[in-house]
This record gives sequence, structure tokens and C-alpha cells, in this order.
Amino acid sequence: MKDLATFMEAKKMKGLSLYGSEISNIRAKDGKMYSAKPVLMGGKLAYRVEDEFGAFDTLPLKKFAAKFG
Repeated sequence: MKDLATFMEAKKMKGLSLYGSEISNIRAKDGKMYSAKPVLMGGKLAYRVEDEFGAFDTLPLKKFAAKFG
């Protein structure tokens, strides 16, 4: 348990903790349902978006906002 706490503290020190932040059942502008999980891509925030059939794509934050905003 102490190792897990140490790991989480080290992750927070780097600036961003993404543990347990999955978004499910969101509808895009095209009308389809998706689930999204935040990831770090090249040091920046991105989302791994998965459709209802299991196909996925990794979108930078700006493209994610345009698709779902």
C-alpha cells in the first residue's frame, strides 16, 4: 500500500493525475455514442475515444472539444 501511495505522490508532483477519469456514454455531434479516457500524448492532454463497437482513436484536446463540444 505504501508503494501505491508513493507512486501516486510522484505522479502528482509531475503535474497531472488522470486516475479514474473515464467519461462514458457521451454523444458526439454525429449522433454516435462514445466513451473517452484522458491520456498524456507528447506531454499534452489528449483523449482516447472509443465508439460503441470498440474502434478507438486518440484525439488532442482541441479536436476532442470540437467533436463533442
